[in-house]
Amino acid sequence: MIKPEIISHLQKDPVLHSLISDVPLHIEKPDLTLFEQLMRSIISQQLSTKAASTIYGRFRNGFDSFPLQPDDVLQKDTETLRSYGLSYQKASYLHHIAEHFKTNKLVDHPWDHHDDASVIKTLLPIKGVGLWTVQMVLIFHLLREDVFPIDDLAIRQRMISWYQPEGEGKIQISNLHRIAENWRPYRSIACRYIWAAGDLEKQRKTV
Repeated sequence: MIKPEIISHLQKDPVLHSLISDVPLHIEKPDLTLFEQLMRSIISQQLSTKAASTIYGRFRNGFDSFPLQPDDVLQKDTETLRSYGLSYQKASYLHHIAEHFKTNKLVDHPWDHHDDASVIKTLLPIKGVGLWTVQMVLIFHLLREDVFPIDDLAIRQRMISWYQPEGEGKIQISNLHRIAENWRPYRSIACRYIWAAGDLEKQRKTV
C-alpha cells in the first residue's frame, strides 16, 4: 500500500496523476538477499522482463542452497553459468560479485543502516556493477524512495514520450532531471508507476 501522502505529492504532476489513477502498484519487501538481488540485476541487464525471468529461473534452479552464497556461485565454472543462458561477460560479472562479497564479508552487511551514497560507494567498485545496477538494488531491494535511474531505458523513453521535454542529448537529459525534481522525495515511487504503466500498456496491446 502506497502511503496517502506519497500519492498526494506525486499527483501534483499531471502525467503521474493519470497514471496513479489507472495503475495498481504494490510494493513488497523482497525475499532475496542483497547479494542475490545484485545477481538478478546483472542477469536482467539489457533483457526483456520475460527473458530475464526465464534466465534467472534457470540460474537459480542450478543451486540448492537458500539463501544463495558467494561460494555457491564461485563453484560454478563459466561454461555452467553459460548453460543457463548467460553471456560470457555476465558470467564473469557474477564471479566478480561473488568474489567481492566473499572477500569483503558483505553477505551479512547491515545495508539498511547505510544511506544511498554509502551503498553506491560500496558496490560500484565491483567489476560489472554500474550505477544503474546499484540503483535497481536501492529501489527494489532496500526500498529506497528517492532514487532516479535516468539511465534506465524504459524510464527515459516513457518520460520523453509522455512529457515531451525540449532539446536533445544533454539538454533533454537535464530537462528530464528537472521534471523528476518535482517528484522528490519520492522519485523511486514515481518511477515504479512509470514502469508499471508501461507494462500495463504492453499487456493491453496484446489482448
